[in-house]
Amino acid sequence: MENKEAVIDFVKLQTGIKLELCDFFTKVKRMNGKKYFNVVFKTRQEFSKYYPILQRLELSYKCVSFQPNGDCRLAVFF
Repeated sequence: MENKEAVIDFVKLQTGIKLELCDFFTKVKRMNGKKYFNVVFKTRQEFSKYYPILQRLELSYKCVSFQPNGDCRLAVFF
């Protein structure tokens, strides 16, 4: 996957979860040679509901990974 829109579409197709881009951290960044961007959730409770589903996606496909990056923010590595 070459861009964040492709990653968001992939996650939506595989899990049904529509990720919302973070409006504060808008650019694709790099950490340890991997590209990432941030997505946000409306509430922390909703974040904890979706995080296990996203972890299973990460283990299944290995092309995308997720790490918490704040209270309601998630870093999506690709």
